[in-house]
Amino acid sequence: MILSVVIPVYNVENYLPQCIESILNQTFREIEIILVDDGSTDRSAAICDEYAEADPRVKVFHQKNTGLVGARKKGVELSSSTYITFVDSDDFIEKESYNRAFDSMKEGIDVICFGITRYYENGKAPKADHSLFDEKIYKKTDMLQEIVPYMIWNEKRGSFGLDPSLCIKIIKRELLTKSYKLLKEQNFYYAEDSAVIFPVIYMANSMEVKYDSYYYHRRRKDETCRPYFQDKDFFKKLYIVYNHLNDFFYDNPALIKQIEQFFMYSVNLRKRAYGEDYEKIEHLFPFDKIEKGRRIVLYGAGKLGKTYYHQLRQISYCEVVLWVDKNYQKFKNYGVSSIEEINKVTYDKIVVAIESADVAQAVQAYLIKKGIQEQDIILACRK
Repeated sequence: MILSVVIPVYNVENYLPQCIESILNQTFREIEIILVDDGSTDRSAAICDEYAEADPRVKVFHQKNTGLVGARKKGVELSSSTYITFVDSDDFIEKESYNRAFDSMKEGIDVICFGITRYYENGKAPKADHSLFDEKIYKKTDMLQEIVPYMIWNEKRGSFGLDPSLCIKIIKRELLTKSYKLLKEQNFYYAEDSAVIFPVIYMANSMEVKYDSYYYHRRRKDETCRPYFQDKDFFKKLYIVYNHLNDFFYDNPALIKQIEQFFMYSVNLRKRAYGEDYEKIEHLFPFDKIEKGRRIVLYGAGKLGKTYYHQLRQISYCEVVLWVDKNYQKFKNYGVSSIEEINKVTYDKIVVAIESADVAQAVQAYLIKKGIQEQDIILACRK
């Protein structure tokens, strides 16, 4: 068998038959379909069993609810093919979808990327999107020069450089297995694709970009705000993804910056849970330099300092034991204190939140002169 199609299933009885049949009706027949029933409480589990009884290419695995990451990972573990792809259980694909990738699979290309069509239940015309990268085959050297440095976040567009969706990728099983093994935690939903695909692309030796849009991603009528944005633990789970990607790409400054930009964008999406519009965040607290749970003194109550303070309050990443500024009188309404108060509190690090590098370094010199150790001072200047 050359291709396994993994379908995580959870309470989608109204959409599941169309999804499964769109795969069974493929002109490309060398496939196995792995249905991972992730603890469904509607008729989804029974529907899975019915299709498995009717077609030997369909396998079903029933498990307690673990979430999308756990369901997809289980599907990868159960697969037996050279390549794996995914289909979400409320989506569907065109009849010739996998036939279009057959030649690429025969050539042994590690990752094959397609476009995607947004299918709207409200009657809005479908919209097809394809990759921002050129349509061609990339070898390892080309990938490192043309794909990897720009794949996570495109700052100008305010979106991914490479669409991370696993559903529009056909990937060698060995690469997916490695990537899922790298995940230390799986209790998250938002950005699950990003946590898996970007390490895959970095480890791959070849990749093909096709502009074909064969995959239909269903946008439901009731999908005004997706459930993961309303999750009270959204920030905690988002940090799992941030930390995972940051650890994997720790020695690549360009990608670390892109990871931070993606994180800033994602933090702001939480506003959707409260019916608020997206607003771009310009700066991100230096999470990579300070361990979670540390007590910090925040130095600076300007634009950067306020941004960091509000981020920390939202995420509860560090405890701000003191917020100081040279001109603290201007910011008393924010709870900002005099610099002299630093000697009266117990802290782990002082974060100098000043945009100008020259001014930040002057503050650092001042603090050192006051007897504070240099290793306890974190400069978070941006220019």
